[in-house]
Amino acid sequence: MEQGLEFLAEARERTGLSIVTEVVSPEHAPLVARYADAANVFGAPEAIARKYRILEEHCAAVGRDFDEIERTTLQSVAISPDGGHGTETAAQIVNHFGELGDAGAQHIIFSVRSVHDPSILELVGRDVIPQLRHL
Repeated sequence: MEQGLEFLAEARERTGLSIVTEVVSPEHAPLVARYADAANVFGAPEAIARKYRILEEHCAAVGRDFDEIERTTLQSVAISPDGGHGTETAAQIVNHFGELGDAGAQHIIFSVRSVHDPSILELVGRDVIPQLRHL
Protein backbone atom coordinates (compact mmCIF):
# COMPACT_ATOMS: atom_id res chain seq x y z
CA MET A 1 0.00 0.00 0.00
CA GLU A 2 2.79 2.43 0.83
CA GLN A 3 4.37 2.10 -2.59
CA GLY A 4 1.04 2.94 -4.21
CA LEU A 5 0.65 6.00 -2.00
CA GLU A 6 4.19 7.08 -2.86
CA PHE A 7 3.31 6.90 -6.57
CA LEU A 8 0.17 8.94 -5.89
CA ALA A 9 2.21 11.50 -3.94
CA GLU A 10 4.49 11.90 -6.96
CA ALA A 11 1.45 12.34 -9.20
CA ARG A 12 0.08 14.95 -6.79
CA GLU A 13 3.35 16.88 -7.05
CA ARG A 14 3.12 16.92 -10.86
CA THR A 15 -0.61 17.46 -11.28
CA GLY A 16 -1.98 19.01 -8.11
CA LEU A 17 -4.56 16.22 -7.82
CA SER A 18 -5.52 15.18 -4.31
CA ILE A 19 -4.97 11.76 -2.79
CA VAL A 20 -8.23 10.34 -1.50
CA THR A 21 -8.06 6.96 0.20
CA GLU A 22 -9.99 4.95 2.70
CA VAL A 23 -9.06 3.90 6.20
CA VAL A 24 -10.06 0.25 6.23
CA SER A 25 -8.14 -0.78 9.31
CA PRO A 26 -6.01 0.83 12.03
CA GLU A 27 -2.91 -0.50 10.24
CA HIS A 28 -3.61 1.91 7.36
CA ALA A 29 -3.80 4.99 9.58
CA PRO A 30 -0.05 5.77 9.66
CA LEU A 31 0.11 5.76 5.85
CA VAL A 32 -3.03 7.83 5.49
CA ALA A 33 -1.65 10.30 8.04
CA ARG A 34 1.51 10.70 5.96
CA TYR A 35 0.13 10.78 2.42
CA ALA A 36 -3.60 11.44 2.12
CA ASP A 37 -5.38 14.69 1.39
CA ALA A 38 -8.72 13.07 2.19
CA ALA A 39 -9.69 9.95 4.12
CA ASN A 40 -12.93 8.06 3.60
CA VAL A 41 -14.31 5.75 6.29
CA PHE A 42 -17.33 3.50 6.54
CA GLY A 43 -19.62 2.64 9.41
CA ALA A 44 -21.96 3.98 12.03
CA PRO A 45 -21.17 7.26 13.82
CA GLU A 46 -19.38 5.49 16.70
CA ALA A 47 -17.19 3.54 14.28
CA ILE A 48 -16.19 6.52 12.19
CA ALA A 49 -15.46 8.60 15.30
CA ARG A 50 -13.11 5.83 16.48
CA LYS A 51 -11.42 5.66 13.07
CA TYR A 52 -10.95 9.43 12.97
CA ARG A 53 -9.47 9.38 16.51
CA ILE A 54 -6.97 6.74 15.43
CA LEU A 55 -6.08 8.80 12.36
CA GLU A 56 -5.70 11.92 14.50
CA GLU A 57 -3.27 10.08 16.80
CA HIS A 58 -1.18 9.01 13.82
CA CYS A 59 -1.19 12.54 12.42
CA ALA A 60 0.20 13.78 15.72
CA ALA A 61 2.85 11.07 15.63
CA VAL A 62 4.10 12.21 12.20
CA GLY A 63 3.74 15.93 13.02
CA ARG A 64 0.81 16.59 10.70
CA ASP A 65 -2.21 18.75 11.46
CA PHE A 66 -5.21 16.41 11.47
CA ASP A 67 -7.40 19.17 10.05
CA GLU A 68 -5.34 19.10 6.83
CA ILE A 69 -7.08 15.82 5.95
CA GLU A 70 -10.58 16.10 4.55
CA ARG A 71 -12.82 13.54 6.28
CA THR A 72 -15.53 11.78 4.29
CA THR A 73 -17.83 8.83 4.80
CA LEU A 74 -19.72 6.68 2.33
CA GLN A 75 -23.22 5.68 3.35
CA SER A 76 -26.22 3.94 1.80
CA VAL A 77 -29.76 5.26 2.15
CA ALA A 78 -33.03 3.34 1.92
CA ILE A 79 -35.85 5.87 2.28
CA SER A 80 -39.64 5.82 2.23
CA PRO A 81 -42.30 8.20 3.50
CA ASP A 82 -43.18 5.95 6.45
CA GLY A 83 -39.85 4.24 7.18
CA GLY A 84 -41.35 0.79 6.74
CA HIS A 85 -39.90 -2.41 5.27
CA GLY A 86 -36.26 -1.77 6.20
CA THR A 87 -36.24 1.86 5.17
CA GLU A 88 -35.85 5.12 7.06
CA THR A 89 -37.85 8.32 6.97
CA ALA A 90 -36.29 11.53 5.75
CA ALA A 91 -36.12 12.79 9.35
CA GLN A 92 -34.26 9.64 10.44
CA ILE A 93 -31.75 10.03 7.61
CA VAL A 94 -31.15 13.71 8.40
CA ASN A 95 -30.65 12.80 12.06
CA HIS A 96 -28.24 10.00 11.13
CA PHE A 97 -26.25 12.34 8.88
CA GLY A 98 -26.11 14.87 11.72
CA GLU A 99 -24.65 12.15 13.96
CA LEU A 100 -22.05 11.38 11.27
CA GLY A 101 -21.12 15.06 11.21
CA ASP A 102 -20.87 15.10 15.00
CA ALA A 103 -18.57 12.07 14.73
CA GLY A 104 -16.17 14.05 12.54
CA ALA A 105 -17.33 13.56 8.94
CA GLN A 106 -17.00 16.73 6.92
CA HIS A 107 -18.61 15.28 3.79
CA ILE A 108 -21.14 12.48 3.45
CA ILE A 109 -21.27 10.64 0.15
CA PHE A 110 -24.37 8.50 -0.11
CA SER A 111 -26.04 6.13 -2.50
CA VAL A 112 -29.81 5.83 -2.65
CA ARG A 113 -31.45 2.42 -2.91
CA SER A 114 -34.29 2.21 -5.43
CA VAL A 115 -32.91 5.29 -7.16
CA HIS A 116 -34.72 4.17 -10.32
CA ASP A 117 -38.02 5.18 -8.65
CA PRO A 118 -38.69 8.90 -9.28
CA SER A 119 -40.73 9.17 -6.07
CA ILE A 120 -37.65 8.18 -4.06
CA LEU A 121 -35.57 10.90 -5.71
CA GLU A 122 -38.35 13.40 -5.10
CA LEU A 123 -38.44 12.42 -1.43
CA VAL A 124 -34.67 12.85 -1.08
CA GLY A 125 -34.72 16.15 -2.98
CA ARG A 126 -37.68 17.56 -1.08
CA ASP A 127 -37.20 16.24 2.48
CA VAL A 128 -33.53 15.34 2.94
CA ILE A 129 -31.26 17.64 0.91
CA PRO A 130 -32.75 20.96 2.12
CA GLN A 131 -32.41 19.84 5.76
CA LEU A 132 -28.76 18.90 5.35
CA ARG A 133 -27.85 22.50 4.66
CA HIS A 134 -28.70 23.29 8.27
CA LEU A 135 -26.36 20.69 9.78
